[in-house]
Formats: sequence, C-alpha cells, structure tokens
Amino acid sequence: MNELLNIALIPLLPLGAFLFIGLVGRRFFPALCGHLGTTVLFISFILSVIAAKNYFFDYGMVDGVYIPHRVFDFEWLRFAPGFSIDMSIVLDSVSVMMLLVVTFVSTLVHLFSIGYMKGEKDMPCIFLISVCLHFLCSVWFYLPIFFKSIFFGN
Repeated sequence: MNELLNIALIPLLPLGAFLFIGLVGRRFFPALCGHLGTTVLFISFILSVIAAKNYFFDYGMVDGVYIPHRVFDFEWLRFAPGFSIDMSIVLDSVSVMMLLVVTFVSTLVHLFSIGYMKGEKDMPCIFLISVCLHFLCSVWFYLPIFFKSIFFGN
C-alpha cells in the first residue's frame, strides 16, 4: 500500500465512520454503530502498526539517528512569494509511537463502550460518535510538524 494512503487512512477512516454513524447510522443501523466504529478504529490501529514498522525498520533511521520523515507536504494558502501556510504530515519517532498509543487506546475504549452502554436506547450511538471525533482530534494533534499546525496547518 502507498505510504501516503496508509497514513492518510488512519484519520480518514474514523472520519468516515463518524459521518456515517452521525448522519445515517443512528437512524437506520443503530445496532451496527458500535461495531462499525470499533472495526474502523481497529483498522486504523493496524495501519498505525504498519506505519510504525515502516518508519522504525525501513526508512526512519539514517546514520544511527531517527529523522523526521515528511510524508505529505502541501502549500495551503499563498499570500505572497515566500509567504504561505503549508500543511504537512510528518512522521518522527514520537508521533509514530503516539499514533500507536492513541489508536490502540481508542479501539479499546470503543470496544468496551459497546458492552458498557448495552441496553441504553440512543446513547451508544451518540457516545461512539463523540469517541470517533475525539480520536480524530487526537490523531491530528500528533501528525503535524509544528504546534501551530494543529489549528492552521503547517
């Protein structure tokens, strides 16, 4: 699988699940809300494991040091020549490890929430929608290169 696609799917799959559960799933497929969200987060965890394996064993180490690897770089807004706001996805050792932790913990929270919220009427779908949204915010926090990227892109 293409590296950019692999990294991009980590937040995009839960975004799709968030939109599907929020717009369609609550009304037409209430029994599938939890299982869909958990499955999508588990797939994101597997993609994070693949990204970590690729970073730590294939291309991350150069001359005995793990270097940041820019997966995606995009000029978002251009104000003047030499003055622009760029968006990028950068992998370094900390962001890769945090991707693993966030995706694993979010998957477990989703999985245990299904059993915990069993028997509630509409609450499981609403709760799992918020867990998907929280996951998206957490992943977005660890992928950009600079702190300002959290709000404006890199």
